[in-house]
Amino acid sequence: IIPHSHDDAGWIKTFDEYYTQKVESILTNSIVSLLNNPNRTFVYGEMSFFEKWYRTLNTTTKHQLKSLIKEGRFSFINGGYVMEDEAVSHYTDAANQLRIGLEFMQKELNYTPTVGWFLDQFGHSDSHTYIYQQFGFKYLVLNRMSTLTKKKLYNETNLEFYWKPFNTTDEVFTHVIYDYFVPPKPIRTYVKDKKIEITQEKLHNVC
Repeated sequence: IIPHSHDDAGWIKTFDEYYTQKVESILTNSIVSLLNNPNRTFVYGEMSFFEKWYRTLNTTTKHQLKSLIKEGRFSFINGGYVMEDEAVSHYTDAANQLRIGLEFMQKELNYTPTVGWFLDQFGHSDSHTYIYQQFGFKYLVLNRMSTLTKKKLYNETNLEFYWKPFNTTDEVFTHVIYDYFVPPKPIRTYVKDKKIEITQEKLHNVC
């Protein structure tokens, strides 16, 4: 289970509406939660939101954040300015938005992610995998694809594989989420039926 947040930079609401109504509190509360419990971790992906939030932090909070990053409890995946759609975006735009996000992380946080995080894109391509490979990514996590394709991979126990985009010599270890980017079904069912909040002890019992 990877505690993370997926925040659309553009969908039903505007960028600023998403930020003020959801994202700002998610990021702020993640720091509070991590400081209160040393066993917790958090992962974030979209630098457009993160940079906007980061610019508002005082010196103390920035120091706390950087300490959590150094400890490996607050980490980044993907790291592009957005989680770009692979079906329609041009490869130059995909590369540029990724470059902008990575440059920000390197300059401000001295951090370079190695995991590509594709939770909500529609379809996946050699081109995007090649771009991420050229930026130094070693791993990919995929989600959305044809139901038939995912079912076939699942039945053949091939949800994890090595991807060589355009038959390059370097491999990218790729993992396909077998269900969806939600808690595993036993936990979802348990919470729904019991109508309670999951604690660490209850989570252990369910799993």
